[in-house]
Amino acid sequence: MEVGDLVILIRSPFEEKNIFGYVNGDVGLVKKVIRHESVFETCLVILFKDFKEYHIPSTYMQTMEKKC
Repeated sequence: MEVGDLVILIRSPFEEKNIFGYVNGDVGLVKKVIRHESVFETCLVILFKDFKEYHIPSTYMQTMEKKC
């Protein structure tokens, strides 16, 4: 993941409303990438459904194809 990537959540274990506020199918924009000691990576993502920021593991997301 890189800053500015358009992403969709597809591998989240949450299919319904939950305490984290995001579910599969949500679309957003990566604002910041946070690497945790080369073990895993989370991203600060602005989701378009409510324009709020969420910390989401990168393994839950897939970048959407760039059509350039």
